[in-house]
Amino acid sequence: MYNFENIMCNKFEEIKKTECRVKKTRDLLYSVLKSQTQNTKQIFFDFSQCFTIIEQEINKMYNINGKLEFKHKEILLDDKHVTSLLYSNKFYYFCEYSLNSSQFKELYINKKNDYDLYTLGDINRELDSLTHILTQSNLQMDKLRSYSFVFVENVQTYFQRNKTKIKDMVQTTCQSQIDNTIRRLMFFSDTRVIMKQLYKFRIMINSLHESIIKNSFCVKYEHEVVGPTHYIQMLRSDNLQYHITIYENYLHFVKQVYSILDYLNKPTGEIILVPHDVSSGVDSELLLDSVVFDIDKSYNKEEVLKILKDSDFEKMGLYKQMKHYSNKQCLLRLKMIISEAVCEYEEKFTLQDLTKEEIINFFPNLSKKVEKMFQEFKQPIYHDLLKEEVLMKTKEYYI
Repeated sequence: MYNFENIMCNKFEEIKKTECRVKKTRDLLYSVLKSQTQNTKQIFFDFSQCFTIIEQEINKMYNINGKLEFKHKEILLDDKHVTSLLYSNKFYYFCEYSLNSSQFKELYINKKNDYDLYTLGDINRELDSLTHILTQSNLQMDKLRSYSFVFVENVQTYFQRNKTKIKDMVQTTCQSQIDNTIRRLMFFSDTRVIMKQLYKFRIMINSLHESIIKNSFCVKYEHEVVGPTHYIQMLRSDNLQYHITIYENYLHFVKQVYSILDYLNKPTGEIILVPHDVSSGVDSELLLDSVVFDIDKSYNKEEVLKILKDSDFEKMGLYKQMKHYSNKQCLLRLKMIISEAVCEYEEKFTLQDLTKEEIINFFPNLSKKVEKMFQEFKQPIYHDLLKEEVLMKTKEYYI
């Protein structure tokens, strides 16, 4: 899991600096106006209101954000529209899955931070200008009064511009991410069917469980960065805990499916050499599509790696075809399991034909079934013939 606190440190420091500058400027303004003989209440009121707006807006910047929400047929990120079922059901179904990558989350948070830091810079320059006016020896109230309108307008412009930029950024980056994810899929049609089935699960979970959790007064919310919302029970309630448990089991299942889809939709033939781990004493190993390519320790694994990666190595091409076919069959099996599970959940809930224990165990049991199926398909394919061909090409191999 990426540590988003690290990329927030610089912004947190800038926010604190700006907060201190607002306080100092407010105190300076009060001190200067207090020494004046003419009525300055309106000037102080106008500036104070603006200082309050600044404090409120920059206080929001402390949040890491990335709050992903599913409204009625609409998806929002930090309260900004991403897509809707009416606009594009393709984008809608693939939204959560596409934005689930750590690379996108880091990209989004970094971009949002950049906009916030730029706005903080504008605010600080505005505070500098006000401080400069307030520290003049021949300060004129008319000039300060005129500048108060400029100050207020500029501050409002800076924050509005920031909101507009973030809104546009949410639209462009999210839609680009979804589009790129869809384009990279090896099995788009079957994956889309699975996404539609997961959407049906979401509707049922929201209606039967999450809506009850949301309406409770004794839960607090925790949002994953560009991910699902978690609910923490504040007061003991067996009924509420029952709904939270089902909801969390559902989230775990969805993440499991996303992980499997990531694996199945990748191009086949990925070969990497995991280096020797001195601390644990674990020897280096070759992984072919995340499956150990087991080879005798006496053979040079780096040389084996080169052979497997050689574009002229024909057996690898055959392996890729076989692995691609296996992934397709696994995806079809996954699609069938999820479709059957959706029908079962919907039917038994409609008939109220499930006990509480059966409902709680529904998604854990489904997860076990899916994992068992996936591991069966993830067994080594064509490895023996590949090894035989590879070893014939190594210097250490003797007939």
